[in-house]
Amino acid sequence: MIESFIASFYQFLNRMGYDHPLHPAAVHIPIGMIFGVFIFGWLAFLFKRDNLARSSRHCLILAFIFWFPVVLLGTFDWQYFYKGAWLAPIKIKMVLAGTLFVLLIFALILKRERSAKALLLVYTLALCNAVLLGYFGAQLVYGKKPVGPMPLEAGRKIYVDQCASCHPKGGNTINPNKPVTHSAKLNNPEVFVAWIRNPKPPMPPFAESQISAPQARALYDYISRELDQPR
Repeated sequence: MIESFIASFYQFLNRMGYDHPLHPAAVHIPIGMIFGVFIFGWLAFLFKRDNLARSSRHCLILAFIFWFPVVLLGTFDWQYFYKGAWLAPIKIKMVLAGTLFVLLIFALILKRERSAKALLLVYTLALCNAVLLGYFGAQLVYGKKPVGPMPLEAGRKIYVDQCASCHPKGGNTINPNKPVTHSAKLNNPEVFVAWIRNPKPPMPPFAESQISAPQARALYDYISRELDQPR
């Protein structure tokens, strides 16, 4: 039911002309606020200015408020674009998001008059956390680029041997409404490999004994770089 709601939600956005993930745009708000918390907090400590301390506190409150919708949208993007695949950067981002939540709660509880140095430590840790969240988010988007061209001919041969009977030219003879081309599973090679290892019926699973990890990556590159391109 939740998956159906998320799919309908993104389909509505697609009809409106928006086909990008929502999380990357929304995440800039709490991360920007955390930078404000850090900068205003340190300036207030160094120059003993109450107005700067209040600005830091206001940024802290906004960062805490926006944590919730950003995590929600991140979960939606994860389910829709990555099919809930437990990729390493996503696992790390989940841990960091939970850690950031704890740090924000702790900072909200602390009183500046009694725990100025402890607050600065929390602010600094929150900033480091935000930087790491941005780093691993970028890993999802950009990842590691191949040094040279991938063997597209190898991928083409695997496609012809294993896939073309049901998916000629990137289509789908069983369910024409769900072609291989333009599938959300092509957004990330790890998601694609996870899918072919454990797909939904009637598609059969392809174990590593049938399609090895390098072969699966070559297959992904062939589909995404040849079949999935507009003609």
